[in-house]
Amino acid sequence: MTTDEPARVTTAWNRIQTWLRGHAPASYATLQPGATPEQLAELEAATGSALPPGLQALWLCSNGSGGPMTWGAPEEEAMARAFLPEGDTFVSMAAARLLYGFNTSLEFYDRTWIPFAAYDPDGFTGLFVNATPGDNYGQVGLWNHKDRTVPEGPLLSAFLEDAADKVERGVWRPQPPGEDD
Repeated sequence: MTTDEPARVTTAWNRIQTWLRGHAPASYATLQPGATPEQLAELEAATGSALPPGLQALWLCSNGSGGPMTWGAPEEEAMARAFLPEGDTFVSMAAARLLYGFNTSLEFYDRTWIPFAAYDPDGFTGLFVNATPGDNYGQVGLWNHKDRTVPEGPLLSAFLEDAADKVERGVWRPQPPGEDD
């Protein structure tokens, strides 16, 4: 991981936020203020893992979209929060902690995988950042409750840069409730 990871994450997130503000105000309205350093420390204590600097930077920019994970939320709310590519929801640290607790009860889920996005409304699939020291540190991986996925994806900064590129080019945009793919 590069030392500029937090700056790259912040820049990419600001691009996404700017696009949401101008083109998807319902999604923009779901964004929460940034987390506090104390909240980051609480999540690190709960998971027993140091959060990768890129993930820290992301949650310092915004503590997720919407409130706590609410399964069965109204479609309008769930769709507005699902603005990451592939319809994932950027979850709050509180929701990440709930997902972490549930996921770590699964035999294949590594305790150093920190969830940051979930496919709304089920929460049974989503994205995590690998907090395992080594080659995959800071990389995004996909989890689902059917099998184990080894995280060999991009760094969080590259994932968010790609997401920003997609929304700015119109390749991906939040889908209004009731619209089919």
